[in-house]
Amino acid sequence: MEKAKKAIMIVLSVILLLLAAVFVYFALLHPKKETEVRPKMPEIQSMLTRVTPINTAGFPLSNPASRGELYPYPKNEKDDRFLYDIPLNPDYAIMEINFDEWKAKNPEVIGYLDFETPDLDVISYPVMYRPGSDFYLTHDINGASNINGELYVEGGILDGHSRTNTIIYGHNMRAGIMFGQMKKYNSAEFYQGREFFWYYTPQGKYRYQIFSVHPTPYDGYIFSWFAEPCPEYTEYLTKAKQESSYDTGVTPDPEDEIITLCTCTGSDYYRLVVQGRLVYKDEIAQ
Repeated sequence: MEKAKKAIMIVLSVILLLLAAVFVYFALLHPKKETEVRPKMPEIQSMLTRVTPINTAGFPLSNPASRGELYPYPKNEKDDRFLYDIPLNPDYAIMEINFDEWKAKNPEVIGYLDFETPDLDVISYPVMYRPGSDFYLTHDINGASNINGELYVEGGILDGHSRTNTIIYGHNMRAGIMFGQMKKYNSAEFYQGREFFWYYTPQGKYRYQIFSVHPTPYDGYIFSWFAEPCPEYTEYLTKAKQESSYDTGVTPDPEDEIITLCTCTGSDYYRLVVQGRLVYKDEIAQ
């Protein structure tokens, strides 16, 4: 009788161990998804059309009465806002953002990144800056710890803006938030018709045209920035253009200001960068 009880206990123990092993296996195979703190595109769109639009963090976004303001390219006279003869998209409504209200909530908000294409409206977030820090890699706009983080500018750049290359980092989240959609730019077909994004700051509105998309080492030259245009910067732009995964048909000028958007790729060594040259700027008179 005692032998039978011992045998049963051994069998039960083995079964429990097997069940535990199966549980661990599936937990590793299907890890818990990141906490999604941003709405999907339809919810974002609805927020942008409210009388007082807000994002999920509770910050004023834009004035819908002026969001529809469009600037067609002038035909009869020179408009200095246009750095290239590239007309604006009549289907894109330029935003008006009250940065005073944003900064009253969090003074480290320095900009707002908004992709021009409707199907990438989910890439539409504030940009943070804390000098000498990557704090927003793991914290949200409220300062709370958050796996999604926020978009942020590299901490070594004075005031969060470079005359040459401003670098904005964001996570490649599986849920598609932050820079989770940016991997789609690996496709040349996807790039067509989706080559512009906007960067808004308290100083003005800036439109960028993507000229290069490519993977790059996490510690590579691409993360260099320069105080002002110089021969080294010209070499940098030439190399960045050459390393694009496909030909965008866009070549930056040595005097161009650029933005480099950077996200992870699933590799510890490589990052994905999308780089755009400044083609339009509407700055606030100081």
